Amino acid sequence: MSYLDLNPEAVGAAGRGTAATSADWDAWADGARTLLREAASGAQQPAVGAAFEDYLAGLSPVVQRLAALATRLGAGAAGAAGAIVDSDSEATRLLGQTGHRLGAHGSELRRPITG
Repeated sequence: MSYLDLNPEAVGAAGRGTAATSADWDAWADGARTLLREAASGAQQPAVGAAFEDYLAGLSPVVQRLAALATRLGAGAAGAAGAIVDSDSEATRLLGQTGHRLGAHGSELRRPITG
């Protein structure tokens, strides 16, 4: 039998923390863009400047994807923790109802054992 075992508070906090790194990735990308543009404009040779620009053109989409993935991963983890908490609550409610209904039929479900 398989089951899920997790600490919802820890998983939810980790998910929110992961999603929050999206802003850090964006800030890092902005800093990298600035430095690469400065390096490209300061290059004495056009080929070197063009190489910096080419690298920047490839780097920006990658970092944007990383930021988006961090957001999705974090939101997914936090959502999964919420789903587990919700399903535990629903299972508890349903089991309580079933137990109550069975208790009402207790006399029908018991019989004396004769030996």
